[in-house]
Amino acid sequence: DRVLPGYVRDVMPEIRALARDAVWFERCYTPHPSTGYALPALFTGLQTRWARDLMASQYANIPRDRSLLQTELVERGYLATGIYGHFIAGHRHAMTRGMQRIRLRREAVSSARVADDAIDAIERAQKANKSRFLYAHFYEPHWEYAQYGPSIAPWGNARHVDRYDGELRNADLAIGRILKALRDQDLFDRTLLIVVADHGQEFGEHGGRFHGETLYEEVLRVPCLIRAPGLEPRRVEQPVSLTGLGPSLGALMGLPIPGVGLLDGDLPVVAGTPYDGELRRAVVRPHAKLIHDVRNGGRMLFDLAHDAGEVHNLYGSSTALTEQLEADYQRWLDRPGAR
Repeated sequence: DRVLPGYVRDVMPEIRALARDAVWFERCYTPHPSTGYALPALFTGLQTRWARDLMASQYANIPRDRSLLQTELVERGYLATGIYGHFIAGHRHAMTRGMQRIRLRREAVSSARVADDAIDAIERAQKANKSRFLYAHFYEPHWEYAQYGPSIAPWGNARHVDRYDGELRNADLAIGRILKALRDQDLFDRTLLIVVADHGQEFGEHGGRFHGETLYEEVLRVPCLIRAPGLEPRRVEQPVSLTGLGPSLGALMGLPIPGVGLLDGDLPVVAGTPYDGELRRAVVRPHAKLIHDVRNGGRMLFDLAHDAGEVHNLYGSSTALTEQLEADYQRWLDRPGAR
């Protein structure tokens, strides 16, 4: 929901309802606030030299020796399908390697079509009596923002944020159709479900627009939830990284997916801007964030518990917090292959 002066806008009720029965990671962070860089990191669990090499070339591919969830599942008899509304969310970078069926939807507004194909994939797997792995990516909550009528966006289309919320609501309706199909076929309670985003969006909170160039909460912090049979619903407040999603799913399914999972320890979360050789980096700990401008060495430190809008730079004035975040950041830089 989006909180605006005087009221709360009900933007994604389907996902909100699903979150009540899931593990909800309240402070999940993307490693890179841009689709073409965040999704390969999500698929591989990597934030190493390879991830930085990828930033220098949008044509770089995931290393062939890197184990992916779908390849492990296909070897175990699953049907694996990838459906997406933009090539950068699919076959670019070889993210859909090993899937038996992929479908790129080229429509400007494609959520309904992605849902159609996802439901078809579910029905195909049922008819074949096969377990299924389905990756469905909804692209259009993204610039350029489409305009929607009152049935989807009763708040209108006057501002960028209004049109963006309309796109979120449209994607939420499509996700709701997929969830309904699972329920109708008595599959919902036997399915591991993940809902996650690859980055956020700016609407002038710090003077910027869209995403990819800053590391403030509005672009770094993303929704992430997992609903699985036998997994107790709860909220997780510890900061986690999207790079932990693949290893976490591997652990839930008994698959050898390397990396550090979402619940595998108290580790600092590190992110970087994707363009021009990673000009900014951030390290996040509970209730605090350090942003480093790599070009000029400048630092910003924010106490997120008391300054959620990241307005007051405490770097140098909050000695203990500064030292803690600087130490976390240095430990990350000192890891093999981290630079």
